[in-house]
Amino acid sequence: MSNSNNLPKLEYEDINSGYGTLNKDISKKFDNRKGILFEKNNILFGKLRPYLKKWYLSNFKGIALGDFWVLKTKGTNVNFVYYLIQSSSYQKVANNTSGTKMPRSDWKSVSQSPFYIPSIPEQSRVGNILKDVDLSITLQQRQLDLYKKLKKGLLQKLFPKNGKRVPEVRFVNFSEDWEEYKLSDLSTVSTGKAFSSSDFNENGKYLVITNKNISNDSKSNSFKTDRIDISDTKTIQKYNLDGKNILVTMDGVNLGKTGLFSNKNAVLAQRVGRIQSNQFEFVYQITSSNRFLSEMRKLSVGNAIKHISLKQISNYINLVPKSVMEQRYIGILLKNIDDTSITQNKKIKELKTLKKYLLQKLFI
Repeated sequence: MSNSNNLPKLEYEDINSGYGTLNKDISKKFDNRKGILFEKNNILFGKLRPYLKKWYLSNFKGIALGDFWVLKTKGTNVNFVYYLIQSSSYQKVANNTSGTKMPRSDWKSVSQSPFYIPSIPEQSRVGNILKDVDLSITLQQRQLDLYKKLKKGLLQKLFPKNGKRVPEVRFVNFSEDWEEYKLSDLSTVSTGKAFSSSDFNENGKYLVITNKNISNDSKSNSFKTDRIDISDTKTIQKYNLDGKNILVTMDGVNLGKTGLFSNKNAVLAQRVGRIQSNQFEFVYQITSSNRFLSEMRKLSVGNAIKHISLKQISNYINLVPKSVMEQRYIGILLKNIDDTSITQNKKIKELKTLKKYLLQKLFI
């Protein structure tokens, strides 16, 4: 054990699970707590709750605090070993844990388990390939973080601050004060139908969209839901989700969450709000804001399950530019950033899928 005050301390919470990256700068995280000394190019593996996937290949000298193994390679390529511990063969052994409330990997089991390794040159090539993929994931994630930061900054500048009637930044030729509008002034708000679960069937033509299909992402197109056949034309016309729709969760743990949904082969169930507007992009930015979420949760009632009403959604008040064109400009600008973020997120998911595939194919 070491307690050097001059070495940075690394804890479980500092590591991004499954990424092997740090979520903060710990270069000046000095204190007198005791831990395990690690050197540059040592591998840290979190043995407590190994399913959390807390691993890190160090590029500095420091002190590991908590339940870590510090692995120092002997006659093997460090990158290869780093990715070996991420492979299914190692993870299977590491997750054969002892303890229930605080499960830990068993060193005796791990240390005595055989793992197949190739020659040093091949180890180097395998390690470098996966290192390149990890680097690409990191760079793409940084880009996504920049887009999120950009949008956050624009939201602060393009919408008036508390007590103000105009934003700090305006598009050219717009100068009028913003005015308070109800959501119902900008859009129509409705809800779905109480479809009977006895009518559901796995081969039904229409997806029945409920609160569980509204995700935290801007696109809420999860298809893990019930299906139903509907023959009544009026029901289809009234509850069909073709076109542009903003859906709002009206009860449960995700109350107030919004998402975009469009599917001609889907119908809306009860307790999900539906917002449609000619100024769709602008209205979406209003309803996907933290302010809207906070207000809906303040208004919610109920004991076991909180809920909100269509009237409460419709009566939500927000400052809005009087010019429809200014609304449109703001909505389009922010939509473009949202779309770019979605594309960026897809790239990251594709790279993660590639890494998973390589880990399966490059290790025995």
